[in-house]
Amino acid sequence: MNNKIRQLFPLSEKVHSAGTSLKPKVVIQAISNYYEKYSINSHSEGNNSLSNEVRNTIDRTRHLIAQRINAQAEEIIFLPSTTYSLNVLALSLKNYLEKGDKIALTHLEHSSNCYPWQATAQEKEAAIVFLPLTKNFIIDVDKLENCIDKKTKLVSFVHLSNSLGVINPVQEITEKIKKINPNCLVIVDACQSIAHLPINVKEWGIDALVFSGHKVYGPTGIGVLWLKKEVGQKLPDIL
Repeated sequence: MNNKIRQLFPLSEKVHSAGTSLKPKVVIQAISNYYEKYSINSHSEGNNSLSNEVRNTIDRTRHLIAQRINAQAEEIIFLPSTTYSLNVLALSLKNYLEKGDKIALTHLEHSSNCYPWQATAQEKEAAIVFLPLTKNFIIDVDKLENCIDKKTKLVSFVHLSNSLGVINPVQEITEKIKKINPNCLVIVDACQSIAHLPINVKEWGIDALVFSGHKVYGPTGIGVLWLKKEVGQKLPDIL
């Protein structure tokens, strides 16, 4: 980090955890401004300048995020965290599963991308399977036919691993999955990649994507769930 960039982050001179991103001054100031100048509930029905400013800020943020991942702004859902988003997805998609169906994960996943699906599988009497990995620990596209079939309803995997640093070729993986089973929904955990790598949900052909604000220089306590419009319209409203 050069000095010019370092000056943007008040904590840059101190020991820091790799589990979250540093917060730049502009983010800290924006949070402070909200509490000092607005402090209005985002769901307030009021029609005054403060309420409008908060709603407009949220709307601008939603559009910026949509632009970042090449999505529609109306597809962006704000939730408390990635873990929360994955739990909401698992609950929402519960009735998409029938007895004997499969959910595919990988051994690269954070626990938050395992436990909700395991609980859902247990409740619906579905099976959890793990996608094959290459010797370089990325999903082996050439062997997907061995574990993806018409019974595979959901696949959820990480874009960039937080433990090994490997990057899964999302578009190639998704294309192969959809070719085998067009009805299989593909969900991607982009927590580690959102701040570092290009993300294009339309080009990738996936159905949902999740990440946390604190991983991308934002505040804690907020996460993003992108849900493809056509998928979201079919799900029950549990938010």
